[in-house]
Amino acid sequence: MNSPVAAADSTSDDTSSNEDGDASGSCSKLRKLFRVPETKDVAYEFDSRIGLNGSQVHCTFPCLLDSENKRFYVWLGDITIDKLTKSTFLNIADFAENKGAQSMVFVQLRDHVQKD
Repeated sequence: MNSPVAAADSTSDDTSSNEDGDASGSCSKLRKLFRVPETKDVAYEFDSRIGLNGSQVHCTFPCLLDSENKRFYVWLGDITIDKLTKSTFLNIADFAENKGAQSMVFVQLRDHVQKD
């Protein structure tokens, strides 16, 4: 995983983002799932950080901006609820809005459903 880029893309003290593409393959899954052409998108990795100085990455969310439809897709994968905090959600929403998105789609795919 690459380190975060300049503070210009940072949405807060504890969250940063970078445009270096698709480390986990999740952005390509988003492209295929929503039929977004590569010429019309920008891939991001949104790092949720923890700690007093934000030095630890808590979770990374691959994201895709569809510039044609102004949608911001966020790949949640199979995370637990503690990974997507309220501040992380609001930081992602703010980042997407600043990049020109007018709507957001969160994608969470699971292989199985737990039954109590």
